[in-house]
Amino acid sequence: MFVRLQEDKGVQATVTDQINPIFNAVSNQPEYQGQVSWNRAFGAKAANNLVVSDQYYSAIFSTANLAASLAAFPTTLIYNDGAFTGLGGADVDWPQGRNVTGYQLVDDYSYSIGSSHTLKAGLYFHRNLVSDHDYGPNTSGFVLPLSLTNYYDGIGLMINQSFPTALEQNIKLYQLGLYVQDEWKVKSNLKLTLALRADHNSIPTCATNCFARLAGNFESISHDVNTPYNQTIQTGIGQAIPSFTRIAWQPRFGFAWTPHALNNTVFRGGVGLFMDTFPGQIADALSQNTPVYNQFPNAIFGNISPQQIANGSNIFATAAASNTALTNGFKNGETLAQIQADAAAAGGVFATPGFNNVGPIKAPEYWEWNFEVQRAIGNNTSITVNYVGNHGFHETAFLNNVNAYCPVAPASTGAPYCPNGFIGLPVTQPDQRFSSVQQIETAAVSSYNGLSFTAQHRFSHGLQMQVNYTWSHALDEVSNGGFNQFITGNVSSGRVGSLLNPINDNNIRQYNYGNADYDTRHYVSLNYVYELPKGPTALLKGWQLSGTLFARSGLPYTVVNSGASGPLNSLGYGASVFANFSGSSTPACNSPSSITSGPCLSPSAFPDLVAGGDIGQNQLNSGTEDQRRNQFFGPRYFNTDMTIMKYTMLPHWEGAKIGLGAQFFNLLNHPNFESPVNDINNGNFGHILDTVNTPTSPLGAFLGGDSSARLIQLTVKFNF
Repeated sequence: MFVRLQEDKGVQATVTDQINPIFNAVSNQPEYQGQVSWNRAFGAKAANNLVVSDQYYSAIFSTANLAASLAAFPTTLIYNDGAFTGLGGADVDWPQGRNVTGYQLVDDYSYSIGSSHTLKAGLYFHRNLVSDHDYGPNTSGFVLPLSLTNYYDGIGLMINQSFPTALEQNIKLYQLGLYVQDEWKVKSNLKLTLALRADHNSIPTCATNCFARLAGNFESISHDVNTPYNQTIQTGIGQAIPSFTRIAWQPRFGFAWTPHALNNTVFRGGVGLFMDTFPGQIADALSQNTPVYNQFPNAIFGNISPQQIANGSNIFATAAASNTALTNGFKNGETLAQIQADAAAAGGVFATPGFNNVGPIKAPEYWEWNFEVQRAIGNNTSITVNYVGNHGFHETAFLNNVNAYCPVAPASTGAPYCPNGFIGLPVTQPDQRFSSVQQIETAAVSSYNGLSFTAQHRFSHGLQMQVNYTWSHALDEVSNGGFNQFITGNVSSGRVGSLLNPINDNNIRQYNYGNADYDTRHYVSLNYVYELPKGPTALLKGWQLSGTLFARSGLPYTVVNSGASGPLNSLGYGASVFANFSGSSTPACNSPSSITSGPCLSPSAFPDLVAGGDIGQNQLNSGTEDQRRNQFFGPRYFNTDMTIMKYTMLPHWEGAKIGLGAQFFNLLNHPNFESPVNDINNGNFGHILDTVNTPTSPLGAFLGGDSSARLIQLTVKFNF
């Protein structure tokens, strides 16, 4: 029996305010884990392994005393013209986070039948209880005066504010899996493995019935502007989605063969179907829909007269009146026009809400296969060549706005227009009762092929080394399921990060199927450990040198055109628009000269840039895409770390030793660069402005510490 308990406590510094420390934000993050493992043999043929474990962690982000910080200043104020530093810190973002309790049970039983078969069966159960606190952002409001003069006059004040029915929602989900397996020793040199696994993922449930969704797919509901909202939106739902894959059957087969003529060589391979777990972030999206969670983003403009101020009116009262009109109007079965009239009568403004909806949702699945050859050369060397491939289907995709449109209108109107259409967008808005409608479907696919080479050698004089090289190619329509960017953008430099939405919602493959965000064509890694020769004195004994080296080719990115996407976004089209590209090849920004001496992308290859005038208008007029997603590649990456330690055996401690030494991160102080600014509508287009941090930094990633330079850390280790 094995028992393990862990406790981790700490306070994370999240935001440091420039004005007053009362607005500083922190996150107290305790974590507790426990595990009990029990191994039991039943005679010589059977054995069982049982593992029961649980975990609790909390990660709530807020100020030390949110009530006190809001009493000091009741909102977050940012001047659009940059006249003054913002006030209120990041109170608009708080509170948010989650408390999670998870527990699981894993049991594996094996039974041997003679010397040929080993039968195995197992059970896996995992349950998560999530206390979701992501409904607090924007509840205190975010005020954005368009200028200092507007702020003084009380005109042109923009407020973003949200009105959730609760600041916390409790969401539950679980996974149950079963498998049976037979390891069949056909011959002394051939073993086959046949297995079948079945998984059931529960649909997330909400204890307070906090989900809201449309009565069907966006395409199937009535878009009549006179249809009341409560006939189109289903509320009080305790189950996130209508249905999900009930049982995912996953057959698998593998083999291992050692030819008699090649005793030091093993051939291995296999193929199998694997299921991914339920994408739980879908539950977040559906619990933040109208009328459970009402949002008024950029919708309320203050134009408050002195008399109205004297009577107690302000932009917060305007937003509250708008929310009351929406809540009551929805309950009473009112239409868009009726709710707008109610809001206007109460001194508010009602803007059509955005909405998150779900289309057909199935369990993401992957066929995976591999073939490996491993060869031992003597007692100290081995070489392995392995081919790995997979094909994913039913992967998540966020259709950016199925309610988007681009009207046909003359240029004299000054409004966004698309004379020739734009990537299948209709010329009129399909449903005037909503602004953007994001629909989540499991309609995406992916593929991967990789060939890796590994060599390991143990030298006779205390040196051990392993080197790995992989060539691979990953393709998909959207990476990470469209949930999170693999490469984040940088607003200050104009660099746009990984794209999360397809360009054409009606055909997500048309422009988006291309290199995955993490497509790494070439990757090399090396690690080594060198026990220095023992010297004649204690001071010269016990020295160890170890280190790692990583090198890879650049990551892909897409050149975008905010001059075209900006006008479309005002019409609800939320995705980035690819820039027109007329070049014959897609250059990589790899050479030192391309990084340090000017842009590494030629503006002449992008017609919108050289056309002059209204950048992006040409593409709006043409409605075409001359570029596929992720065809350009950023700078290569290289890093090497090293550790030198002196170990000393401790007397009277059997096998115990203490080590003193130093760790060198980015030993060569080598700069690694981000991809270039990829928005052709930005003055820094094609220039590389940022370095990237190393993944092995002792500083961590969240706090933004600059770990791109060489860092040296003193280390003490106690091994026993």
